[in-house]
Amino acid sequence: MPTCCLCCQENELKISHAIPHTVFKNIYRGKGDSGKSIVVPGGGDEHIHYSSDSWATLQLCDKCEKLLNKHYESYSIKVLRGAIGQCKKHSVGVTFSKIDTSKLINFFISVFWRAANSRHNSYSKVYIPEPWNKQIGEMLLNNFTVPLKLATVKLSRLIDYRETGGFSPRASVSV
Repeated sequence: MPTCCLCCQENELKISHAIPHTVFKNIYRGKGDSGKSIVVPGGGDEHIHYSSDSWATLQLCDKCEKLLNKHYESYSIKVLRGAIGQCKKHSVGVTFSKIDTSKLINFFISVFWRAANSRHNSYSKVYIPEPWNKQIGEMLLNNFTVPLKLATVKLSRLIDYRETGGFSPRASVSV
């Protein structure tokens, strides 16, 4: 019987996404890219290419998958889509107010933790050394705010200034 990466209990594992599947669904619905994402490999001989893979693996038991989705993902996706709190877009980024920042921070840390513990090749270079990996997992499992001394979150906007398209400062970000 396989072991859940979060609770460390032997159990049937569910398909898990480090980056929420809903993010991939928005990418796949995009126009002009045939409903695929752009894969930028992290080295080697592999070239940049399109893919419809959502980078899922058997990783978490049903209980842990639901726990992360309930405590962090559902709320945070609503915040990022502007359904909770207030979101103000401006020239240098986005400012959120009237939100639970602990949940949002834990959401991004949970994405990082899932990626580091995923067996999917797309996350092969994501690594959290011990004992921090185990400590972060325990904090997420017990719904504790991950302390700043253990992990922090910083988000940056990716812009491609080439005239051939790609990302731009005016592009809307959808999650």
